[in-house]
Amino acid sequence: MKYFFSSLILLALSLSGCQSHKTAIEALSGDTFYAYSQGNNNYQKSPFPLLPKDAQEHPYKYLHFQLQPKGNRLYVTYDKVENGQLTTHTKHFRGRWQKQDFRYQSRFLIFPLFPILLGWDIKRSYLKADEQQNIVTDEKGSSWYFFMGYGYVYEPYFGGYLFKKIENTDQSMVYFDKGHYGLRTNKDTLTAPIYNELDWFKNGVARARKEHSWGVIDSFGKEVIPPIYDYISYEEWEKLPFFLVQKDSLKGIFSLKGKQITPVEYKFLKYEWAPGMLLAQKDSLWGFIGSDGKEKLPIAYDSIQKNNYPSGYILTKGDKVGFFKYGDSHAWFVPAVYTRIVTSTIYKEYMAVYRGENLLFVDKKENEYDALPVKIRKINEILGNLDDAIEVEGSYYKPDLKSKRAISP
Repeated sequence: MKYFFSSLILLALSLSGCQSHKTAIEALSGDTFYAYSQGNNNYQKSPFPLLPKDAQEHPYKYLHFQLQPKGNRLYVTYDKVENGQLTTHTKHFRGRWQKQDFRYQSRFLIFPLFPILLGWDIKRSYLKADEQQNIVTDEKGSSWYFFMGYGYVYEPYFGGYLFKKIENTDQSMVYFDKGHYGLRTNKDTLTAPIYNELDWFKNGVARARKEHSWGVIDSFGKEVIPPIYDYISYEEWEKLPFFLVQKDSLKGIFSLKGKQITPVEYKFLKYEWAPGMLLAQKDSLWGFIGSDGKEKLPIAYDSIQKNNYPSGYILTKGDKVGFFKYGDSHAWFVPAVYTRIVTSTIYKEYMAVYRGENLLFVDKKENEYDALPVKIRKINEILGNLDDAIEVEGSYYKPDLKSKRAISP
């Protein structure tokens, strides 16, 4: 009997804890929260998890939300920007009140096709109100699969996102009025609603479209780059991110603070991951520049073509070719003075090239060597015992180290 009463007491305490936490969220009913958690640099970190799924895909499509618990359901009322207007919608989520939070299971899939496929895929969202009357959210996932003898386990966790009431949010917030976006704090308007589109804030700045032109603003509403460009992209490939701008089919680079790094004069600019540079075309010539605007390979070539395996770039100047690969010990530059490059030897210590009909070798220090034919026994060829000989179009050669000379134009 005493075990029975103990169970009842534990159940009552559990229900009491659930009820007290539900009451904590009930006390916030009618309060309006900003829909995005924020970090120290005033940029969007994560949208409220019970907003529609496209909240992560469309910047600031949803701006505010309110919560109201009813029984085992949590009602979420949110603002949504659609067709140039701010509309209001309400959705309810059936979940479970726990001792610490409200748990909503947003995804639950089971694959019971044993023995071929077995597993599950679960995702849960947890919400609670803290002592400062903020909403704290955690998201947890659990995936397990067994497929044809192979297993896979994945348990992602995203937590600690904080959503504040409008009056308690001391950082800048995006708002929507009269068909346009602006920035405000809980007390002041930072910029009037003059932008047709705003991108996510990253590192304290965001792309902003005004009518048909793009610019950049910071989290205080100041225009960092004036909205006069046909298009602007945020490039984050290197440790030093930058903006790539386009005006009248010409491109240039700005820093995140709005400093012009290069003139807007390039016909083509594209970040290439392997060398960590931008492939650039100015007038009719090609080269590479860094995100600091400095030329890493002179813009002096008629064409630059990527050679995927091994990675690198074939340089063409007139009827001559060269090679360029950037990256510490893997860097290699061969000036465009050769008739042809044997691309299968690019990864070798010596690269095979042709001047007219003459086969030569070059090294990474811009030295050139004559090629010496080498005979390789068939058994050694099969076993791969080539003794540093290099295969070139079915025959084997070695560089004549005694003929070492600097590459001539």
